[in-house]
Amino acid sequence: GLDKFHQEVEFIKQLSNCPVPSIIAQGLIKSSPFYIMSYVKGKTFEQALFEDGLTISTYEAFTIIETLLLIVKQVHENQVVHRDLRIPNILIVNGQIHIIDFGLATKIDQEISILNIKNPKKIAHPISDLYAIGHFLLFLLYSTYNPTSKKSCSWQEELQLPLEQEQFIEQLLTIGQPFLSCDEALEHLYKIKQRIPI
Repeated sequence: GLDKFHQEVEFIKQLSNCPVPSIIAQGLIKSSPFYIMSYVKGKTFEQALFEDGLTISTYEAFTIIETLLLIVKQVHENQVVHRDLRIPNILIVNGQIHIIDFGLATKIDQEISILNIKNPKKIAHPISDLYAIGHFLLFLLYSTYNPTSKKSCSWQEELQLPLEQEQFIEQLLTIGQPFLSCDEALEHLYKIKQRIPI
């Protein structure tokens, strides 16, 4: 646990140019280590979606994902994978996206094989964050969804997205051929956005 604690501090320091909290101080209190982070004043997407009832258009959802992918690309360029990009850990701060909670972050394993991935959430590879971004995108798209039936259906059936949007999400979720990097995902996203009405 102590190693993970120190690793989180080092990762946050390493990512000082990214929109993440910064380390203000660190030390020991009666032999117990501590660190103090800057306070990021904003709302998590969990609060915005479920408490405030925020609704997001398809174009806005893909624009948010574009911004998030660009931030996560910076994180990956520092050889770090976050591994916990959930709606409570992504904040809206004055219209900008911030990421918090690097407690599950780890160094990217350059030797890892992505064949037969059993759990993309835990893998020490960019795929882990891309998988989480796929789920995050679904939360954004569901913000405008009104169910017409009590029957439980797949997200593909419920959202009825254009094929290229559906395939994009499936690649993020490692259904079929996954994206291996943020750059790959962004390349596809830019093409999709051109065809989404603003």
